[in-house]
Amino acid sequence: MQNIATEAFNHDSSSNPLNLPEIISLIGNHLDRNSLTNALRVNKTWNVVLQHRFWYFVQLPSGWAMERLRTQPLSRTYLQNNCHFIRILLCPDDTLIDALLPNCCYLYELELSLISLKSTALVLQNAQSLRSLSRRPNVHQPETSAYRLNKLTAAMATLNQLRELRLGLFEVNLNEVEYFTTICQRLHLLHLSASIWDLPSSNPVVFSGIQELIFIKNKMLPLEEIEFVSRCPNLQRFHWQPTSSLSEDQQPHLQELFDPRLEYLHTLILFLAALVDLDIEALIKSLPALVSLDARNSNFADQSVQAIIQFRSGIRELDIRGCRRINSTMVQLLLSNCKDLETFEGDVFDIQDIVEGQPWVCTRIKKLSISIMNTGPVEARIQDHERMYSQLASLTDLSVLELGNVEYVPATTYDWMDLSLSHGLRRLETLQKLKKFTIGRVYGNVIGEAEREWFREHWPNFAQKT
Repeated sequence: MQNIATEAFNHDSSSNPLNLPEIISLIGNHLDRNSLTNALRVNKTWNVVLQHRFWYFVQLPSGWAMERLRTQPLSRTYLQNNCHFIRILLCPDDTLIDALLPNCCYLYELELSLISLKSTALVLQNAQSLRSLSRRPNVHQPETSAYRLNKLTAAMATLNQLRELRLGLFEVNLNEVEYFTTICQRLHLLHLSASIWDLPSSNPVVFSGIQELIFIKNKMLPLEEIEFVSRCPNLQRFHWQPTSSLSEDQQPHLQELFDPRLEYLHTLILFLAALVDLDIEALIKSLPALVSLDARNSNFADQSVQAIIQFRSGIRELDIRGCRRINSTMVQLLLSNCKDLETFEGDVFDIQDIVEGQPWVCTRIKKLSISIMNTGPVEARIQDHERMYSQLASLTDLSVLELGNVEYVPATTYDWMDLSLSHGLRRLETLQKLKKFTIGRVYGNVIGEAEREWFREHWPNFAQKT
């Protein structure tokens, strides 16, 4: 698809502009959003898009496109004659939808902002083609009536090809449960944000097709959301941002709900989740296939660390940046116990934990991002740094090394890692697979010219030097 899109847009439009049918014939019906975006950016063919303004419906950013529509509106006749070509439609208003009815009936992807009877009609007439439907509400618009939401829910139940559904500020009441369950049984991806649903626990329905689930700040209790998750036996990715934590008497129910149902859930994202450390610990214990955990800016702390070491030491990806209750000792425990780690991203690490602790066992790690400080005595500075650099040098599979970029600075700022050849930097020459080495916000240290020359000598093809 990338080559086809490039062929379609790689023309000198000033001397030989493509017309709409030629573009359509080159790209055909297999429109791929990412490929078209790359073709537009890489080949710098915005003039082609401007000449054929119709194409903004397919790919241009929706904000710019809507502004373009207001300043240079397309004729109703033009839209009616060409709308059957449209495959991806973003945030249309009722005026635009009115021009697209009834000929726009081959959409693959539709993103709505305003819910109206006309937008519902557009959904219905694409019942046999729509694969992805999104509703991104505009906070400046009046609240959608229950009647319109009900009509849209009923329309979504007719979408036989629907596989991805993203809904914001949506409500499902008891009268719509049958519609809602019918929709969810067809999905591979479900994204609900600031939404509420009423699915009785007595209803035994399961959603075996859902592989990715995203719940962001829904108006639900955490255990109610977890009850929905337990109905997805083939779930692989779960992104959860609840607005409250579980109570102590609810935490034991996680194991009951999950085991043995979620045997395929390998990725858990808890970015900015309002859960407490004990909640995260309970989740880790309840997910036997967990290999990737994103706990950025959460309450991930000691209990969660111990749960990983005892129950999920085979974890491969771990991101704990911005977790204020994590200290350097906990980071050392993770790196010295999780031998299968391939990606680790954290904040501050103290060299003294390497000096006094066990060697890291994550020798297959490919990406490491930490900010290293030194709280040890000044007289042992060179020796301690040599130990730290020796530890880093043993990670010979590293392709990305980021030192610095800490999201917050501890109240007491100590000496940060010395980035000089005299303190052991040259030991990193063993990292022959390194493709990116980023050094940022390493307080009080400056890279000298000798170090810069050393970098150029050992990694002349770095994609990025910072």
